[in-house]
Amino acid sequence: MSPFDLSDDALLALLSESIHEAEPVPAAAVSVAKAIAQMSDVDSELAGLVADSLVDDATVLLRHDVTMEPQGEPSDRLLTFATPQLSVDLDLPADGLSVVGAITPPMSVDVDLDTAGPTVSGRTDELGRFHLTTGPGRCRLRIHAHDGAVITPWITR
Repeated sequence: MSPFDLSDDALLALLSESIHEAEPVPAAAVSVAKAIAQMSDVDSELAGLVADSLVDDATVLLRHDVTMEPQGEPSDRLLTFATPQLSVDLDLPADGLSVVGAITPPMSVDVDLDTAGPTVSGRTDELGRFHLTTGPGRCRLRIHAHDGAVITPWITR
C-alpha cells in the first residue's frame, strides 16, 4: 500500500512512529511536560513576603504577646504577604495544627491551604478573617480574589 492511499490519521501515525524511532523523546522531557501540564496556578499572582517574625524584630515588637516566648520555647510565627491588590497576615500557631489569617482590604473570599496532604478549604468572613485546621508541615495559601488567585510561597513551619 502506498503512503498516498492512507487516511490522514494513518499517515500521522506512520510519521509519528518514524520520528520516534529516529529520535525518541527523552524520559526527562516527558516528565517535565507532564509536570507543566499539571500546573494549575501558573497564572496566579505570587504574594511577596513582607514580614516574618522569625527574622523581623519589628514584627516581634508589634505583637510581643504572641511571639515573645521564653528562650527555646516554640512560639507562634507571624507572616505578612502582599500584592498590589491585597495583603494577608498569617499566624502559624506553635502547635502546627492550624493557620489563622486576615486579608486586607477585608473581603469575603474562598481560601485554600495547600499542604503535603489534602488541601484544606474555607471562606473568609466579611472582615477578611479565616481559621483553617491542618497538620504540621509545609503549606501555602491560595486566595481566590480579583477574578483570579493570589498564592503565597511555600511556608515551612
